[in-house]
Amino acid sequence: MVSKKNIIIISWSVVGAALVGIILMILVFVFALSILEEPFSLADIKKLHSEFNILYITRLIPIFFAILVGIITQKVLKKLDDKDKLQNSLLTSINDTKKFVNNIEQGNLNSQFKFDNGDKELRLSLESMRKSLLKGDEKERGRNKINLLVSEISNMLRSESNLDELGYNIISYLANNMDGVVQAAFYLVNNQQSDKKLITQIASHAYKRKKILQSEFQFGEGLVGQAAIEKDIILRTEIPEDYPTISSGLLGDKKPESILITPLSLEDEVYGVIELASLRKFNDLQINFLKELSEVIARTIHNIRVNEQTRLLFEESEKMRSELSIQKQQLIENAEKMIQTQDELKDTNSQLEIQIQETKVSTKKSMVLLENSLEVIFIFNPEGMTLFVSPSIKTVLGYFPEEVVGFRNVENLHPLDVERFEKFLDNIKSFPEKDHSLQYRYFTKSGEIIWLEAKGKNSLADEIIKGIVLNARDISEQRLAEKEQRIRAKMQALSENSLDLIIRIDIFSRCTYINPIIKEFTGLDISSFIDKALMSVEIEESVLTFWKKMLDDVTTFNEKKTSEMVFPTKNGDRIMQVNAIPEFYENGDIESVLIICHDITEAKSREEIIGKNNKSIKDSINYALNIQSSLMPTEKMLQSIIPNSFLFYKPKDVVSGDYPWMYRDGDNVCIAAMDCTGHGVPGALMSIIGFFLQNQIIENNLSHNSGELLDNLHSGIVTTLKQGDEDSNLNDGMDAAFCKLDLKKMKLDYAGAHRPLYHVRDGILNEIKGDRFPVGSTQYRNRKNFTNHTIKIKPGDGFYFMTDGFPDQVGGSLRKKYMSGRVNMLIQDNAHLSIFQMGNLFRRTFDEWKGEAEQVDDVLIIGIKF
Repeated sequence: MVSKKNIIIISWSVVGAALVGIILMILVFVFALSILEEPFSLADIKKLHSEFNILYITRLIPIFFAILVGIITQKVLKKLDDKDKLQNSLLTSINDTKKFVNNIEQGNLNSQFKFDNGDKELRLSLESMRKSLLKGDEKERGRNKINLLVSEISNMLRSESNLDELGYNIISYLANNMDGVVQAAFYLVNNQQSDKKLITQIASHAYKRKKILQSEFQFGEGLVGQAAIEKDIILRTEIPEDYPTISSGLLGDKKPESILITPLSLEDEVYGVIELASLRKFNDLQINFLKELSEVIARTIHNIRVNEQTRLLFEESEKMRSELSIQKQQLIENAEKMIQTQDELKDTNSQLEIQIQETKVSTKKSMVLLENSLEVIFIFNPEGMTLFVSPSIKTVLGYFPEEVVGFRNVENLHPLDVERFEKFLDNIKSFPEKDHSLQYRYFTKSGEIIWLEAKGKNSLADEIIKGIVLNARDISEQRLAEKEQRIRAKMQALSENSLDLIIRIDIFSRCTYINPIIKEFTGLDISSFIDKALMSVEIEESVLTFWKKMLDDVTTFNEKKTSEMVFPTKNGDRIMQVNAIPEFYENGDIESVLIICHDITEAKSREEIIGKNNKSIKDSINYALNIQSSLMPTEKMLQSIIPNSFLFYKPKDVVSGDYPWMYRDGDNVCIAAMDCTGHGVPGALMSIIGFFLQNQIIENNLSHNSGELLDNLHSGIVTTLKQGDEDSNLNDGMDAAFCKLDLKKMKLDYAGAHRPLYHVRDGILNEIKGDRFPVGSTQYRNRKNFTNHTIKIKPGDGFYFMTDGFPDQVGGSLRKKYMSGRVNMLIQDNAHLSIFQMGNLFRRTFDEWKGEAEQVDDVLIIGIKF
């Protein structure tokens, strides 16, 4: 089909061909005229036409013109047809592309792109885009699936309150919803405070039914204990020979293809472990699912335990509330009885009033005697209510009678005597024929505690009294005198048998007492001292002079004095520790001075020996410090290699288990912060071993990266300490933060054993964690080679690495550890500071956090900046 546009093009082509024909005709005539030698006429032209057969030529021009027009038209139509085909092909391709894009927009990522005649690069780009979107969609579906499973389990966990049911429901869910999982076990870490934490199985599942497996592990024991101590997932495709197999009618006896063991940890504390076995390898989706699920389960375990503790506390509270309710009811019943008793008392008082009026004259003299008596007469009813009290209570106890009558006497008793007093009243009621007496403490109205001695009589059968009568008198001074007498007798007995020399001297310098030990010291009897003036006693004058001075010092300053003296005895000189203690009258004046001489001769000798030994040990440790200090690099040495750097080193004791280490060979520089097991002398010995091993290793293996150098150091320590021997029980090792710098290529290699590297770039902190096993020690059976991390250094980059002494330091207002989280915040928040300011900040922060607390470990921090 020829479009309007194509017709216009053909028309212009015909016009062009016509113009070409006319031009050719004109050229022919011009050529003919050019061959004439002079002007010509029309006759000449005809003649020329005749002679040269121009007529035939002019006749051929229309034919030529028609042929030319046809050729041009054919060419034009062919090109137009090719262009239409190309345009149609492009339109088809565009429609296919739009359809493909619409399918992608609608989520049909499996749609195939058909584009046979189009741009190959466009087709490859669109296909690549489809595959990328498909891959992203698969990841998104995987993420959504993980979120769905986590959400389902979270919903399931919200209703759980029993850890046994929680464990079985979780592993049942995992076994039923994770492809290939046929065996599972759930373990809990005991929450008791103990050095050895146990990991106990509370639920297991094998091929859709419960199955009992090994029930208990210690941290570090087996794969379960290994996952717990390393706080990381363990994936094993090499199954141990003793691992339980799956038995069924369909599968027969078959071992799992892979094992996945996941610790359930929250805030660096392990609460449990999940062990899964599958007949196929676990994929990344399943692993990521378990990683996200572990914290949810750990938090649920924590919450259940907190809820259980809360429940127990609530039950105890409810029990107490019930008991209080019962007591309240009893008090109400007692109050009702008291009211009833008061009513009865009112009736009784009314009757007594009549009797008192009748006997008023006869008892007036008795009342006067009672008011001035030193005894108080109480009358109690059988329930202990005070029916009567004599007026003498005001003189003896300070109460008016009306303040006591009608109340239970026990309200004014000392709490420790209430039960004894009530038992006393019960005995009077139960055994009326016997005499009863009791000594007890009573609060006067002024709050003073006095001792009363009461003698009781049962007069309940008396028609007039109808109560229990007590005669109570104040015996406080008597008891005080008895107490002092007992104390003096006890002190007398103690001093009589004491190995210390005890002498009492009054303010007139007369000896009023000396114990028998004086004869062993001087050979003199007690009679040579008693009632004698101190300076007249026939013993060594230096002793008398010393005692006289102690006496004068005590009487002058009214306080105890302590000193030492040499006491000559018949068996040689003895070193005495002398304490002079003042004894006072009631008005505060000094009555006498008690001088106690304690023989410390042997103690002084032992003290000298201990002092010498301590000095020897201290000298040895100080010399060890000199040796260790001479080996270790200093901050000045570090800054001579890397000017923008600091080294904060603060041992806990004189010598340290933490030590910095440096090595330089041209542009290659190695810097490490090492933390040996323990601190003090044991740690220092390990540091010397590690220092020389590192020097030996680096000299022979300078081309190795940091991870390989730590591997060599680990082998060296195991060999040196013979940790590989069967009978070896030495598992000492060291944590490490190891950096190797290439200053020419501006490259840093890092490897860590339990210690991270803090990398700051453009104000952003990146923490690169070390491996979860130490250098040395064979306790970690599933350990791998140390991981090497390579960083291309850029100008402005800062690096910090340290031992655990800084984050483990206890301090602050709550006396808690500083923790690694605060270390991250300290570096991140102050990334804009210079490296020297950061060094001062670490030192100041450590001192402020520690405060008055004891330093718990050696501290070592190294910072460098480019």
